[in-house]
Amino acid sequence: MTSEQNNKKRNYMIAASILVILCVASVFIFKKRTDNQSIKIGALLPLTKQASQYGIATKHGIDMRVEEINNSGGINGKKIECIEFDDEGDPAKAIVGYNYLKEKGVSGIITGVISETALSIVDQFSNDDIPIIMTTASADDVTFNKDSGKVYQNVFRIGVTNSFQGEKAAEFAKSRNKENAAVLFCGESEYSSGLKDSFVSKCKNLGINVSITENFTLNSVDFQRQLENIKSKNPDFIFIPYYRDTIALILSQADKLEVNCMMFGPDGWRGVTKYVPDISCLKNKNYFYCDLFDPDEPSGSAKPFSEEYQKKYGEIADLCSVAGYEAIQVFENAVRLGGNITDNIGNTNINCISGNMSFDEYNNSKRKVVIIRIEDGEEKFYKKI
Repeated sequence: MTSEQNNKKRNYMIAASILVILCVASVFIFKKRTDNQSIKIGALLPLTKQASQYGIATKHGIDMRVEEINNSGGINGKKIECIEFDDEGDPAKAIVGYNYLKEKGVSGIITGVISETALSIVDQFSNDDIPIIMTTASADDVTFNKDSGKVYQNVFRIGVTNSFQGEKAAEFAKSRNKENAAVLFCGESEYSSGLKDSFVSKCKNLGINVSITENFTLNSVDFQRQLENIKSKNPDFIFIPYYRDTIALILSQADKLEVNCMMFGPDGWRGVTKYVPDISCLKNKNYFYCDLFDPDEPSGSAKPFSEEYQKKYGEIADLCSVAGYEAIQVFENAVRLGGNITDNIGNTNINCISGNMSFDEYNNSKRKVVIIRIEDGEEKFYKKI
């Protein structure tokens, strides 16, 4: 081989090496650019098993707002990529799901459909720097540890606390001049027992006598003994803090036992009219519950949102779907502002579906509630307080 041939071969090998380096570099650059094309957010929700009735509605709200954002060009030119994990309403699986989403590099996580899963991972949340937006978990300790006095700086709640709803129930009783109250609750449920404690405490402050508190166990279907005991105390107001499927059974049995007085519940009552075995048990009754949202509220954006939601999913929007939608609105606003997302969420002051959204010193949303009345077997907007 001549010297000229050697030079040509050497030049060829150098050129080939440069080409390989450029190819590798371009792949790396392309991958890096691809990775930065979206804003990843995690959705840790119960999508199967019993709690899925709440998780799926939350997912629909999330999906609806994400689709609107992406169809309008994204946030600062980037689309939102929502990564889901089904925790099945199981606290142990919620921990697994949190770690999975963290490894995926999400910029925030929307979770906390029920208190049990939220409480199982909140300590782990507080040790990381990922902003967490809880939806409807109502246990007070979700954002604030009473024992240590610690506020979880990166955990925020769209919904309201047990304390807030329990106090509103007592205030409503007082506004209707009720003097003798009773409570029927599930002692094995953080949601139910927390609401009971708050209600009883507020009643004491307001001068309302709580003459009896009756407890039932998880998965109960027969409430005759508890209702008979309550009836014997002749209350003029009964607070029943639990979820709609069980409430439907309680109201039906109360009707048969002729327990006729005002009854009041928290947001867990939403949709109870769909679950009662016989709608006639709700006729001519004095039943109310509080919520953060009602599709028939005459003011604000509740009605147009509800119409669009029903058109899209074929079902009526509820608190869970609204909380999912609003969680994305809060996250979206924080990202658009630039800088630290967690700090921006803490300083939120925007109009959402259910009204103005901002957070107090405990990272709980500051808001009013709507009162829903069950009238002629239908759930109707009554007032906002």
